[in-house]
Amino acid sequence: MEGESRENGPKDTHTTLDIYQIPAHELTCRRTQGGRLEVCLNGVVHSGIQVNQAFPRSDPGAYLVLSDRNQQELGVVVDPAELDPESQGALAKEIRLRYVMPMIRRIESVRQQSGSWSFKLCTDRGPMNLVIRNLHEYVEGVGTDRMILTGVDGLSGEIASIRSLDARSRRELAKII
Repeated sequence: MEGESRENGPKDTHTTLDIYQIPAHELTCRRTQGGRLEVCLNGVVHSGIQVNQAFPRSDPGAYLVLSDRNQQELGVVVDPAELDPESQGALAKEIRLRYVMPMIRRIESVRQQSGSWSFKLCTDRGPMNLVIRNLHEYVEGVGTDRMILTGVDGLSGEIASIRSLDARSRRELAKII
């Protein structure tokens, strides 16, 4: 709604296509007793906030999009490290709850079976099996040392550092890269 002021965004006017970068001094975040995220933006309290990462794989933890319970975007927190410690903690917890991705600690085996690849993995959340049909689409290198594997069922696991894997895991991984 061009020209209208947003009650929950900046004090000036802008179009719905504008991205409002929330300055750290205008935002505080906390979790309510019920565990929901609540933010105070420009002196206005908003409950039931949703947090999404704009770039969850390439820049995790930065560029957090805050939306209210009606899915109206309040703005973007570019660098949460600029917020006070309580706000940083509240947003970090919300991100962990929203983006549950097991961290792959060890690769037990990688086997090719009738056009797909089967992975037996050990993660920080326990054993995990992934079946991947198209390696080019579902094995994603992020940077030079990080990798995300996504199975046909939509489950994903992250290798935070290929170099930090044990020798056997690296040998198994070498079968596909």
